[in-house]
Amino acid sequence: MFGRPRLAGYTADVMRGLFHSLLALAAVSIASSAAGAPRFEIAPPSAWVELAAMPVSPAPPDASGGVDYLLLDDQVRIGAGPLERYRRFVRRVLSSKGVEGASELRIDFDPGYQSLVLHEVVIWRGSARIPASLKDVKLIQREPELDRQIYDGRTTAVLFLRDVRQGDVVDASWTLRGQNPVFAGRWTQAFQLGWSVPVARSSLRVALPMERPLAWRAHGLTLTPAASTRHGQAELRFERFNVPAVQFESEVPEGVDALPWLELSEWRSWDEVVRWALPLYSPGSPSPAMEAKLAAWRELPDREEQARAALRFVQDEVRYLGIELGEASHRPTPPAEVFERRFGDCKDKSLLLVSLLRALGFDAAPALVNTEEGAAVAGRLPAPSAFDHVIVRARVDGAWRWLEPTRSLERASISAVVPPPYRRALVLSPGEAALTDLPDPIASPLEVTSTWRVARFGEPGLFEVATRYEGLRAIGMRHELAVTSTADLQRRNLDRYAHDDPGIEVAAPLEVADAPGQDQLTITEHYRLPPIRDGAERDFFAETIRDQIHEPGTARRTLPLRIPYPVAMHERLRVELPGPPAISSDKQEVVSEAARLSLHARAEGHSYLVDLDYQTLRPSVDPKGVAEHIAKVREMRRLTGSSLTLAVQRPLAPGQPFPWVALVLVGVVVAGFSAVLFDADLRQWWDAFRQRRRRRAFAQKKRETSGESPQTAISVRSGREVSADGVRVRCRCGARLASSSDPAEPITFGGRELQVLRARCSACEQTTAVYFVVE
Repeated sequence: MFGRPRLAGYTADVMRGLFHSLLALAAVSIASSAAGAPRFEIAPPSAWVELAAMPVSPAPPDASGGVDYLLLDDQVRIGAGPLERYRRFVRRVLSSKGVEGASELRIDFDPGYQSLVLHEVVIWRGSARIPASLKDVKLIQREPELDRQIYDGRTTAVLFLRDVRQGDVVDASWTLRGQNPVFAGRWTQAFQLGWSVPVARSSLRVALPMERPLAWRAHGLTLTPAASTRHGQAELRFERFNVPAVQFESEVPEGVDALPWLELSEWRSWDEVVRWALPLYSPGSPSPAMEAKLAAWRELPDREEQARAALRFVQDEVRYLGIELGEASHRPTPPAEVFERRFGDCKDKSLLLVSLLRALGFDAAPALVNTEEGAAVAGRLPAPSAFDHVIVRARVDGAWRWLEPTRSLERASISAVVPPPYRRALVLSPGEAALTDLPDPIASPLEVTSTWRVARFGEPGLFEVATRYEGLRAIGMRHELAVTSTADLQRRNLDRYAHDDPGIEVAAPLEVADAPGQDQLTITEHYRLPPIRDGAERDFFAETIRDQIHEPGTARRTLPLRIPYPVAMHERLRVELPGPPAISSDKQEVVSEAARLSLHARAEGHSYLVDLDYQTLRPSVDPKGVAEHIAKVREMRRLTGSSLTLAVQRPLAPGQPFPWVALVLVGVVVAGFSAVLFDADLRQWWDAFRQRRRRRAFAQKKRETSGESPQTAISVRSGREVSADGVRVRCRCGARLASSSDPAEPITFGGRELQVLRARCSACEQTTAVYFVVE
């Protein structure tokens, strides 16, 4: 289905249009109720279904979730009447932990074009056969993507089984009949071939008429089907036996799947997909209301401004909301209707923009993209299911521009718009028969300058932070400011700075300077610091870059590691002192296979400057290079902080005797330094020694302790220990954390289920997250 908005910070649009969206959904719900509630029937499988024998398999020594699968059987019949998909799965409960999951059956279907036929659900306890009552099945409409403003009307049949015990085998089967009519009778489907639990036997059987060719492609493994002919129909059968559990790995690149899978399609080429889609994306003639808007835009002085006006209208005045019932999953709403009601999903907004641009005389067309797989979509079989999003390609001022109608608060000129990072697109225009390359992704720069001003030692200092966002980062910050007041944003930042300076205060209100024509936005913050004494030792952190550099959740890998790409960040730390700083200069660079961090520290006048530049070089790291990459990441994180002594150079006082002893010592040091300078081995040792000494103190202060992050989660034996263990973790200020009365919230990180406890410090009253993992 095409429907998801593609921009972090979309929450602003959600909140802005929530009331109207709920009204629209209520109207749809009333219409659905009037059409009749979803129903199901109970009947045996159709005659074409082949009933498989339950395999006999020893229980594995360990299985995630406490279950394993004995049988996963899918059978599909195409051609003779409505499409039917039979499914049977048999799972075995291996432990008390697996009872919960095995006690619940969920089946999703779309009542707009599918009907559900339940066959049977049986619990096998040894040789005893215990049938479940299918009359206890409940139909619920959960709308799992409602928080993304997508309403698809899908229904879930839920059955809660009674008295499931360890050692039981749960055997369930059902059939879904019907197919979305938007595909005009053609079929495409994806099937999973690997799971997080062991599977004794997985089987897929497809029966279809001889005259209907079917293409198939396996991803992640080599699999050859058994082909045969039966009752005048062709059959393909894909089988796997004793399939081991797949170990999930975090941060996998786009187009790389931990789970192997199989796709099948009746579309033979991308040209066929284009010809299928063109009638759906016919823009039609503009309505009178649209013509009035177009007439105003035609008065704009140049063509680029006309295109920009149409784009801004669709982005900002047509809110995002997807009502994707039945054919609306792939068929866009007519542009005149979207213009009138002022809401739509990605395909609705894209077709409206195409209609407006064409009416203005521009060459424009919708383009299908895959936001998850990017360029890897080129390895897919031709089919509408290869895509999950729609954008627009338009020729403006003689150049092709790729426009994202679901973005909002984008203010750059058309020529400066950041192209969507989807890499490949299928343009819906007559004659298009292949995927088209999009421009390579470009970084949206982020620049941060943090300045500490100490006019006199012993007096309060000033702290200023100026953050400049560009491109998509500027758009994201506009969304943030749309739902967060500047006062709340400053209060949140002040709380973060207070971890290092508990006495910090706001010196002046936060300032926002927006340069919309260039998509740049700058936020400047002003604070007052407690008195700073001469000779004080202070830690300075490039927190923005440091937050970008982290170790992966899964270090030992068989799959590549995804790297956020492209990223370009510059951070400057500036310390202004009453005199020339007594600090030496330093230059370092750490380069991994996928990222580079450079540091240049030096004294300039009365200031000490530290400039750090971070950029990612590629979108992924091969599994063999992950260990070296992690080592480089640790070096980079050490470079993002410095421990400095705040002191200035002092001239020799009049009449003070010249320190001859010091001069002799200096001579010895110079001699030793000369030896180091001209001996490569000694010079290398000296540089390494100096770097280790300077970084050791800082690394100790910033080292993550147990529970401070998901990577260092505290291991506990049960959820009951989570609350009690919180008191053993300390706050950044050094004080103990008090036990929290709030329950821990579950999260998933790196394939592990974690519990996060929010504990409050008894001293500075800051709230800290403490992470636990129940082993």
